Amino acid sequence: MIRNCFKRMTSWFVLCASAFSLSAATYRLDRTNTRSTDPNDPTRIVQTGGQRTNGYEVGVNGTVTDAWKVAGGYAYQNAAVIHATTAARVGAQVGQVPHHTFSLWNNYQVLPKLGAAIGIVRRSDMFAAIDNTVMLPGYTRADAALYVSLAERTHDRRSGSLVGSNITVRGRAIATRRPAR
Repeated sequence: MIRNCFKRMTSWFVLCASAFSLSAATYRLDRTNTRSTDPNDPTRIVQTGGQRTNGYEVGVNGTVTDAWKVAGGYAYQNAAVIHATTAARVGAQVGQVPHHTFSLWNNYQVLPKLGAAIGIVRRSDMFAAIDNTVMLPGYTRADAALYVSLAERTHDRRSGSLVGSNITVRGRAIATRRPAR
């Protein structure tokens, strides 16, 4: 249950040779009665008390040319336990939540009915679970897509797409175990 939530957001539109928009937001989410996967038995769910997530994000979105569009963003978030239970101590980082995330996506309209896109996503190290003993390494992933419009008329929205995630197919490093605190 989300008990307290606030988000402040602002946007700017920058007009130069092309049209771009820039947005920024800060937020705080307080949650109570949170649950997480049991670090010792992934088939069980455990109560993890209360959590607080503080963060900010910045995004850019724009048109470089009539055919080329770009979208990107950066987010910082700190998610921690603020009310302890037997499964999670106060101050423990919430699992699967990286502190830093960056993304950049380029979309190019090759032909009127054919578009292609490529993008990258970067995530920093994060804990695997609420006990903070296993650290998952950060990674960079490259994604690609091909879009085809099947529309016969302007109002027809039929389309198809082929999307590839992690197209570099590089293996990721194995998680490292941290000593208990």
